Amino acid sequence: MSARKPSSRPSQALIFAEQRIAELEAENARLKARAEEAERERESLRARLAEREAEKDGAYRERNALVAALSKLFPAWLERHPHEDTEWEDDWRWIVFISLPTGQVSWHIHDSELSSFRHLWARREGSWDGHTTEEKYRRLAALEGGEEES
Repeated sequence: MSARKPSSRPSQALIFAEQRIAELEAENARLKARAEEAERERESLRARLAEREAEKDGAYRERNALVAALSKLFPAWLERHPHEDTEWEDDWRWIVFISLPTGQVSWHIHDSELSSFRHLWARREGSWDGHTTEEKYRRLAALEGGEEES
């Protein structure tokens, strides 16, 4: 029996396989680094979002404190937004209406803010006069000059 000469093919295949493994390990390391960076960015964005949510909630609390004060100075009441209108989430369906000398104004409030308005009584829905947000703030601004809206 004659001895066989070792083929270079198995060693080339082994070299190719090890090169491929090294390439894949390097790619995995790059992907892992990108994933870790993405996770850090995600956490940073979550923190920023939480800060913005807290700022927004603070702005709503301030606005609601002013609306509550205004509702103690002028005739005011609560109404529930019509259930058929699905644009509003269920916990935002309470509306504070205030009858100013310059016209009606209103604000939706969150259920969590209802305690600030317990001095008001609730009416059945339907007393909204159709004012827009722009009209509401014009009516509010007109209080300063004592001008009546026609």
